[in-house]
Amino acid sequence: MNQTKPSRKRLTLAIGLALIAATLLTVWLVSTFDRFQAFQTPEQKLLHAMEDIEQADGNSKAKLIEQTVIEPYAYTPYTFDVHLGASSMVRSGSTEDALLTPEERIPLLEWYMQHAEPSHYLIRAAEQLVYEYAVLGKSAEADQALAQTVKRLSNNTAERRDLLLLQAERQLEYGNTEQTRKLLEQAGPAGNDIVFNGLSETYGWISSRLLFAEGQAKSALESAQQALVEQARVEKDGYASESYIALEDYRNSLKTALNQHDSEPSVFSGKLIRSDGTPVPRAGIFLRESDRSQYRGDKEPYHAVTDDTGTFEIRGVIPGFYQLEVGLSYEQLEDWSWPFDWDDRIEIKGNSSVERNLAMTPLIEQQSPLGGQELTGDTVEFRWATVEGAAYYELGGMIPNQDNSGGTGSMIRSGITDNHLSIPIDELYATPGPLSWSEDNDWESTQPDTLLAYMNPEAKFSWSVEAYDAEGNKIAQSSSPRIDSKSIENRPEFYLKQRTLNPADRLVLKGELAQALDRYRSNVEADPNDTESLRLLTRLLYAKSQIGEEQTMQELIPLLERLSEQSTNPREIEKLLSLFYENADWAKYEQYYRLYTESNPEPINAYERSIYATMLLYQGKTDEAREAFADALSDDGTHRFVGMALAAELADHRSLTKVREMARSYPELSEENSWTYWSDLLEAMEKERSASPDTFDAKLDKTLTSFLNNRQADVKAKAPASSGLPSIDDFVEALAQVH
Repeated sequence: MNQTKPSRKRLTLAIGLALIAATLLTVWLVSTFDRFQAFQTPEQKLLHAMEDIEQADGNSKAKLIEQTVIEPYAYTPYTFDVHLGASSMVRSGSTEDALLTPEERIPLLEWYMQHAEPSHYLIRAAEQLVYEYAVLGKSAEADQALAQTVKRLSNNTAERRDLLLLQAERQLEYGNTEQTRKLLEQAGPAGNDIVFNGLSETYGWISSRLLFAEGQAKSALESAQQALVEQARVEKDGYASESYIALEDYRNSLKTALNQHDSEPSVFSGKLIRSDGTPVPRAGIFLRESDRSQYRGDKEPYHAVTDDTGTFEIRGVIPGFYQLEVGLSYEQLEDWSWPFDWDDRIEIKGNSSVERNLAMTPLIEQQSPLGGQELTGDTVEFRWATVEGAAYYELGGMIPNQDNSGGTGSMIRSGITDNHLSIPIDELYATPGPLSWSEDNDWESTQPDTLLAYMNPEAKFSWSVEAYDAEGNKIAQSSSPRIDSKSIENRPEFYLKQRTLNPADRLVLKGELAQALDRYRSNVEADPNDTESLRLLTRLLYAKSQIGEEQTMQELIPLLERLSEQSTNPREIEKLLSLFYENADWAKYEQYYRLYTESNPEPINAYERSIYATMLLYQGKTDEAREAFADALSDDGTHRFVGMALAAELADHRSLTKVREMARSYPELSEENSWTYWSDLLEAMEKERSASPDTFDAKLDKTLTSFLNNRQADVKAKAPASSGLPSIDDFVEALAQVH
């Protein structure tokens, strides 16, 4: 049978069509694979990545480990989903990533350290492996892995030096000073030709810490200062690395300790457990200087991670006052929290071992209102589960932003002795939000949601509760970063629908505050009993007064007095107290302070009592002031008004020795970036007095009396002219800074 050969043209066309079909098929398959990948769960993607690593070798395997194990943000040591404490924060980004277990990560990190080429990934792998072993309590295995990697690296490489410094830091944390020094000598100081990449910059820091651990505090300070000078030479464009800042903070702490004549290294240790007794492993423990709130990651000078028993230990601590911070995962916080106090400080003296056991407690169950309930009655009923050991509770609220992207917290009521509270709606309406405005101090940029606060019927508010024991220690709380995990019907949210927005309110919400102000004025003139318009009128005027428009005071004060007659609410009276204090109107201040205490359903806090004591001191009522300060200082963990209390003692002609003892008993620990060491100032005064006691006493009495008399007339009066004695001038100048 004869077959006809296909023509060349037909053959070419057939081959072309086949190629097109194959290409389309390939595109379809790739597209389908991509779509399949997009629909894979994080767990499936991670499983495939692990299979690829297992099948690969050499550089390919190293690259896959870098991508899967070393790079992800979640694996950075000492970074946690949530930090609770001085720099409380929540990690941004996805919390649903699939994570490898420590058992899966450790062999991959070990392989990488044994085979991978030197790079910054090698340093990160070492940091992560050391961290994982620390959690498991396997310090020897970590040290062995580091030592083996160092041996295979060439001398004079940045990576080898970094690993040696990491080894040195670990030995220092163990207390092995001799081994630390040997490792530092092997690493050597960094030359300008070495690329700085994190640990390289810590040479000076570790050197200084080593000297301090050896009991050479003065040499440690000199070493830190020299390292800062050397390191500053290589900083570019004004950039200061985390290591530089950490070393700078460390230097300042050393200087303070030496000035306080207490500079022996100490140990801080303890356990983190749940209240049911179970330990909390893999939690970060940070001991932080209590005058600093910025978190510095793994460059914090004092950090540890809890092992499988919840135990932690931090060595080589400089004496001083510290705040605790705990790092936790979202899983660790599920239905639990660590209830910390902002004002809580830990005093660590030289050559001491301080132990502090920390307890996580269950979240307080909030019972009502919940689920965005719309409330219309004259009172609001808050209810929550009883906390064992609670002496009282504090109820707080959250005023949402207009776009519901966040909110502003406000205290609603403190000193609640039961597990429920029936609060009049007028009290909620009288509870303002904290004012905030733009940097150019334009009062019309004041956030509308904080002006209307709980008077906005369209806002969905939330609430929280905290429990305290008889000594004032927080022992439990209801709030948690995991609130979004609650079902909608169980979220502590509610609306206040007792009123409707009027035209002036709507102007506020639109940010047209000047027009709203005029409208509220008209409402009040038309109806003197319109308490709601009067209240919002005073809030707008108060916002204007707080950015320096003093002429507003003439209108504001009479309106606030009128408001206090219509609604005897401590929230409005509190504003009057502030204004009368600023204006040094002491008669009015005392009148309304009495009304404030009589109408207040909760205890007057230490801050307000300290202000009252200061007012008494300015008026020359020294005995009353001393008594009031003694009462307030014992309840104020920060002792922010101790300077004024010391001035009251000196005004009553108490001896410098006695006053200095008081300064030591109540060290200032305010939230400012720097404190005043009053005991140092008084020590200098004692030394200067010894040369001529009578002359010193006369000048002190004259200078202090002049200062207090000036403050009686103007609370912003500066320190008087020089007394001729530096120690007196320094004390009074510090006194002028007390706020």
